[in-house]
Parts: sequence; structure tokens; C-alpha cells
Amino acid sequence: MILLFLMVFAIGCAKQGTLDDESLKTNNQEPGKQQVMIEESIDKEIIPKETEQIKQAIAWKEKGAAIPGKYADADIIALGNGKYRMYYSAEPEVLGFKGQVYSALSSDGKSWIQEDGTRKEWAIFPSVIKLPDGSYRMYFQNMGVIKSAVSSDGLTWQDEPGTRIGTENSEGVIFENVVAPTVINTGSEYVMVYGGAINEKYSAEKVPNSETHILMWATSQDGLAFEKKGIAVDSRNSVFKGWLDGPEFVNWDGETRLYFWSYRGIYHVAFSNNVFSEPEFDFTNSQDSATPFPPNPPGDPTLAKINGKWLMYYGQHEKGIYYAVIDEETIKETQEEKKESVNIPINIEENCIGFLTGNPQEAELINSIGAAWARPHSGPFAWGWIEPKKGEFDFGPVDEWVEKAQENKVAILATIWPYADWDQEQCHSSSCEVASEDQFYPWGEIGGIPKSRCMPCSPEDYKAFLSKLVERYDGDGIDDMPSLLIPIRYYEILNEPEMKEPDLTFYKGTEEEYVEILKLSNEAIKSVCPECKIVQGGAAGIRSDMLSYWEKIFDLGGADYFDIANIHYINFGDLNTLNVKDFKELMQEKDINKPIWVTEAEYGSEEDVEISFKGALNAGASKIFFTRFKIGQKKDPSILNDYSKVYDEIKCS
Repeated sequence: MILLFLMVFAIGCAKQGTLDDESLKTNNQEPGKQQVMIEESIDKEIIPKETEQIKQAIAWKEKGAAIPGKYADADIIALGNGKYRMYYSAEPEVLGFKGQVYSALSSDGKSWIQEDGTRKEWAIFPSVIKLPDGSYRMYFQNMGVIKSAVSSDGLTWQDEPGTRIGTENSEGVIFENVVAPTVINTGSEYVMVYGGAINEKYSAEKVPNSETHILMWATSQDGLAFEKKGIAVDSRNSVFKGWLDGPEFVNWDGETRLYFWSYRGIYHVAFSNNVFSEPEFDFTNSQDSATPFPPNPPGDPTLAKINGKWLMYYGQHEKGIYYAVIDEETIKETQEEKKESVNIPINIEENCIGFLTGNPQEAELINSIGAAWARPHSGPFAWGWIEPKKGEFDFGPVDEWVEKAQENKVAILATIWPYADWDQEQCHSSSCEVASEDQFYPWGEIGGIPKSRCMPCSPEDYKAFLSKLVERYDGDGIDDMPSLLIPIRYYEILNEPEMKEPDLTFYKGTEEEYVEILKLSNEAIKSVCPECKIVQGGAAGIRSDMLSYWEKIFDLGGADYFDIANIHYINFGDLNTLNVKDFKELMQEKDINKPIWVTEAEYGSEEDVEISFKGALNAGASKIFFTRFKIGQKKDPSILNDYSKVYDEIKCS
């Protein structure tokens, strides 16, 4: 709850029942009544000065009330259907206060529609997570300890027996109560941060509150039995002056962060490898950042990325739950201070010839042929290869591909495999696994795809991974790979998703789920790199069942989420145009007008290459990737100049 000078509001800092009836005031809204809460746009720019010894993070701009009224303690979850649910609490001044938790829905994060009824009573500081089985768990403060409840739909809750966290600890301090839990599932364990309330004033300085709050942390394998680890962030210093409250875990584009507030405003630390970093200052709504104890500071932060944009929600005592957005002007100024951006050179962009590659060294061979594009296959762009554990990233193999490519003036078309074992096991069974004889399992030295190949269980984790990947190689000069010269601006989402052969299955999900993967990928990529292009996962051919698959994808709106269509010719179909003609006709039937690439062209004879290459270009293809350096040879050589000389005869114009 929000603190205002000398008063400690809400049960967040005291046991239930300590507020008498006379201290309760009438709320100016009727709880449970459905209403549209309209954005109050005030566009007040808040760029605070740096606090003592605390680095200032990115600037935020206050926008107005998301939930007006006597409410606080927001927590937001993504429902997976383009909608978000906010849980929030009544403030204790409300007449008939019983620690009520309410909820509201939104699709843009700005206008919220309150849902009917009360979600729960006597649940202070609700923190809600989605469990692997699709149900929900709420952690909350009750009678000075941390408890939990579960729900199958996120609306009706049932208390779980026992206490998750009590007041006992090994840090030599006596907690009057424990408060404000926040929990995150890292993929390997549950991590909780919570407040410990010490019933004594911070004595080093004159401060408003009679209690001292520090942040503690604990871990659990099942989310129920927690092992206490110690202090996460200590407030007993000249910066925080004995007060930290309202912690909130956030997966910030692949980085696990813990946000919280103190007297001056909102801060965050990063959490990695069981270590909490030094704090960074984020936000205050005080016009005088030098004031040590500003009135009604922003409290109890929660953050959500909605439609590709980060929003920060915070409480304002007796006013409601407000929100702020990242100040775009400050971002622009920051970008200008960074190193210059890089682009794919125009002569590479205009080159229409590429090759499938099995290892990074083949970029030299591509260059010697006069081509300029590499499509690593299966390549290093599998989610689980780059992020083997949630929040732990290894870009080493991708860096090697990019470095070798740019050394040889070659650009990369990256094929994204949206699979990570730690994610897949959260909601999928063995039915999502491919056969052991699958050509791309197990992983080898130069590639491979995880065995379980269904829709990501956590769309937010997948988008966070993809955003981080794109940011590293987009060439915008911000958080780029060191010495990046030729960025990755083209991303293919899966390959041949319709292929369901016993020894070759790239994707085990449905057409509807593939469209959702396209949508998630589009949101993640475009939010970081608007100029990047998304390539449809290559259609395996023009066999009737294959065309029917893509017809359904188009009917489901899949074309809304890619920029470039993609067809393959593997010794089958229309040799004269490499299947471009038939696939283009299907697109035209669906009123889809997009560029077409042929990202796999495979032949049995060299004599077919030149005429079909020209035929595909004339039919509308703008790039063609060959699958073999030596036509007809199963295993490609990596010897410079050892390739089929027919490639010397083909030209893009």
C-alpha cells in the first residue's frame, strides 16, 4: 500500500483488524460494478535527477489513471488472447474494508473494464502467476504472513492450506510481519521476494515511518514450500533510509528484474544467477527530486509489455492506480548518443542468390560463387540453444555465424525455431516430441532442433527471447553484437510446418497455433526492429495437401503477420518456376500481395538450374536459395571453389 508521511496505511504494514471503523472512509466507486475506466491523459514529463549513488534508468512519462479510486497494489497477467487482467486491492479507508481484491480487463493497457464481483477477501498485495497446468496461483499477505490460493479460471479462488512464508529468519532481525510477496517461475524453480517489517524506526536519519522494511528472498521447487535465502535488497542505508516496499518481478525482454519503491520513487535491480544487482532509479512524480520525502510518491510498481510497449503501473494514495510510459524523446536522445547504426549494404540487398549452409565457414564459398545470402539450416537460432535456461543466454554460436558471414560480405536469413525444452515441458506431453530418427534430432555440433516441437507454453518468455535476439543483431547501435557490420534484418518463422514425415517433422502443432506463433514473432520482432522483415516458414511444395495447409493458414489471417512469402522446390512440382507460379496463384486467390522468396531449390541435374532460375524470377521470385553447392551431392563440400560451375552462369538481372 502507499505510505503518506507519518501514517502507515493498510494491512500491508500491520496485522489485519488493526484499523477501527472510524478510520474507514467511503470509497468513491462501487466495487464490483462493471465500468469503463478511461485514460486521463496528462502527459506530465517526469525525468528526475540522479539520486545519491544510484544510476538513473530510462525515463518514464506519467500518463494518468488506469483505475481511478481508492485502489492500489496492482498485478497484471497476460491471458494469451490479446487481453490482460489486472488484479488490484481496495485501500483500507474504504467503508467495509475486508482486504478485497478486484480485477479488470484490457487489450491496450490504458482503458480497463472492471469485472463483476470480488476475486478474494483478506488478500493484501496479490501476486498472481500462471502455473504449468494452465491454472493460476495467487500469493498474498494475510495476518502478517504470506499465504496462497489457486484458481482454474483466475476469477474464483480457493485457499491453499499452510503458510508459504512466516516471520522467522536467519538474518538476526525480528520481523513484526512479512508483506508484499512477488513470485516468478524461472523455469527451474520459483523465486519469491517479500518485505520484512521491523517494528522500529530507521535510526540513522529522521524519517517519516516508524517501521523499517527490507526485502528478503526465498526459492521453491513446487511453489508451496519455500527455502529462505536471506536479504535481497537492504534498505538500511543513506539511499533508502529504512524503507523498501511493493516488490514486483518483471521479465524485461529476457532480463529478470525486481522493481520496488522507496521514499523518492521507483527503483529496480536485475536478478541473475541468484544475485541481485545494484539498484537503478526509474521514476518519481515529484517535481522536486531533491526532496527526500515527497508527498504521495509512486508506490507498488508493476510493469507489463502490451502491444510491444512497456507500461509501468503504480499506486497513488486515495487517487487510484496510475500508469506511465517510456519517454520516446529520451529514447531518441539516448539512441543518438550511441554508436551509429549499420545496414545491409545495398549490393547485398539487391543480390538475389543464396545458399543453405551447414556451418559458418561456408560463407567464404558463398562469396566465391558471387552469391550474398546464407540461410543456416537448421542453424543456431533455436530458442533452447540460445536460452538453455530461462534468463540465461548464450549468443556465442550465433556470433560465430554472423562474424563469418560479414567477413565474407554475406547476409543471413535466420530461421527461428520457437522451441526450448524448459518451456515445452511446462505444458506439453511426449506427443509433441518427434521420433528419435528425425533428421534434425539430436543436436549436433552445427545445429539441430529440440525434440519437443509444439507451440511455446509461455508466449511472453518466447517473445522476450526473440526480442533480445533481434536487438543484438538488428544494427541499430543499441545493445548490438560487438563489431557488428552486417545486421540480421530477415527472420523466417519455422520451416515447412506442414511437413509431418516420420523422419522429418519440423512442427507438431496445429495451423491455428502456427498463426499464433507468427503473430507472437511479429510482435516481438517489430517492437525491437520495425524495419526487419518476417518471412513465412517455407512451404514444402505444391502438393495438394501442402497447398491446403497454407490455404488454411491464409484463411486464418496468417498473412497479416509476415512480409515475405516463401516456397520450396525439392525435385518436385513445377520445375519451370520452382513452384512460384502455383503458390502465387494461391496467394492471389486470397488477395495476398507480397514478395516471394524460394528459400530451398534442389535439383537432380545441373542442366535444370539456369532455365528454372530465370523462370522463377520471371514468375515473381525476388530471391532464390540453393540447397547444394554441388548439385546432386548429398553432403556438401566446404572446399573453396568446389561447386557446380553452372552457378557462375546465373545472374539476377
